[in-house]
Amino acid sequence: QSRWNTSLSFMVDDHTKLEQAAEQLETYFTRTYGPGSVVITIPRYEAQAVQDRHARIVTMILFLALAGLFIAGVNVSNILLGRALRKQKTVGILKALGASKRRIFNLFFKEALVIGLYASLIGVGISYILAELMQRTTQFGSIDPLLLAAGIMVAWMITTILTIFPAIQASNIPAAEAMRTE
Repeated sequence: QSRWNTSLSFMVDDHTKLEQAAEQLETYFTRTYGPGSVVITIPRYEAQAVQDRHARIVTMILFLALAGLFIAGVNVSNILLGRALRKQKTVGILKALGASKRRIFNLFFKEALVIGLYASLIGVGISYILAELMQRTTQFGSIDPLLLAAGIMVAWMITTILTIFPAIQASNIPAAEAMRTE
């Protein structure tokens, strides 16, 4: 004789009495059919467990994204520092023509801001595509436009902060030394 898997659903009008109803059902069915013959599940708790699991996954993804963003920002900073050092002769000529440290700082800093803005927009575009793909495969939900705007701002701020150092380094290059470099 094969035993078929069966289920029976009950509904309680007052959600505060859900636990009490589950205990009553378990007591009745255990008494009637014997111990271990009944399993009572509450879909609300299962849904809450799934929601908690999704929240942990999203938190982990956010942590990894922020770590990647920081690493990318440090790489951009190093690239801009290398670029400033390669342009020593140009900086020397600008200083010889009377450009101040502030003017040279502003030149390199504005260039870094534009690069950072475009990189942030490209990164957000890629993130949006990946988020849509994730939403379709895992049913997590859609992207909030405010979070998208916040992502652009955070990415741009991190890039801006990490580009201050290369701009300072470029503005502090002595004119005489810069003119001698090849």
